[in-house]
Amino acid sequence: MSLNLIILNIVLFFIYLVISTRFSNKLRLIDYPTKIKNHSEPTPAVGGLIFFFIYLSIYFQLFLNFKLDDFYHYLTFFSFLIFLIGYFDDLNDNNPYLKSFLFILIVFIFLFFNQEILIKKINISFVNSVYEISTFYSYIFTILCFWLLMNSFNLTDGLNGIAISYALIIFISIFLIFNLNDFDHFIVLNFIIILFFSLIFNLKNKIFLGNNGAYLISFFIGVFLIKFYNESLSNIRFDTDRIFLMLMIPGIDMLRLFIFRIINKKNPLTRDQNHLHHYLKKKNSQEKVLIFYILLISVPIILDNIFNDVTIFLILVQIFLYTLIINRLKN
Repeated sequence: MSLNLIILNIVLFFIYLVISTRFSNKLRLIDYPTKIKNHSEPTPAVGGLIFFFIYLSIYFQLFLNFKLDDFYHYLTFFSFLIFLIGYFDDLNDNNPYLKSFLFILIVFIFLFFNQEILIKKINISFVNSVYEISTFYSYIFTILCFWLLMNSFNLTDGLNGIAISYALIIFISIFLIFNLNDFDHFIVLNFIIILFFSLIFNLKNKIFLGNNGAYLISFFIGVFLIKFYNESLSNIRFDTDRIFLMLMIPGIDMLRLFIFRIINKKNPLTRDQNHLHHYLKKKNSQEKVLIFYILLISVPIILDNIFNDVTIFLILVQIFLYTLIINRLKN
């Protein structure tokens, strides 16, 4: 793809940034400080809006220059619906069960029109087995994966830089690991560049992702991970547990929180200050927490791609480290 288009999208990012922040008050996308939030000044929560505008620009660039598959048309429409769920949640802090229902419904319809995104095979490296899933159960399993990813990603968005850094790591991994076609290569590369610039402004407290950004980006992560995983099954063996390794730290943090809240008879989808990054923040600066979180996620991914047959070992090490950190810091 043309370098000129990439440069254009970088320019468009700054244009969208200025426009979005200028109109953030009218859009009511302002994150105000509270007792459970770390920032001290009202901040535009327009990260998702900017990201969607960039994706829309990429989509039209591809549409005007190439013949696109229906997949990209559906992805554009349904990603907009996901953005709207996050946008209205930012406005009204909607009932979590209603959000989940809407998210599940939208993902189901998206999968109905794009069955290549269904997870129908699960490769487990340490048992060297492939498990086939029927179409009915593949819908249930795939929707569950999307829902878990959406919630776990949203939970990371409680300290500046973590959610965007996490997304950046995932998209860089996708870019390096999978054999992408020209369209996907162009999209993922642009996502990496835009997330990098977004991270800079996020760390400076200029913009936040908001729920609109967390839901939208997690949706894109889920779609592209499953898409490239399924495509890789036809030419190389890519194991499901390697994807689990990439996503597991936010995932097990969410699982711990859900169990903790249920035991204490609380709504498992409510907010609190018991996330991993909150515990780390008690005894470390924000910069140290961000660096540690990035290393905790990225180092196992790097090692998994350097060495063969170490995925299960890295998963066990991750679980051990996470448990050790939580037990030492939660009191």
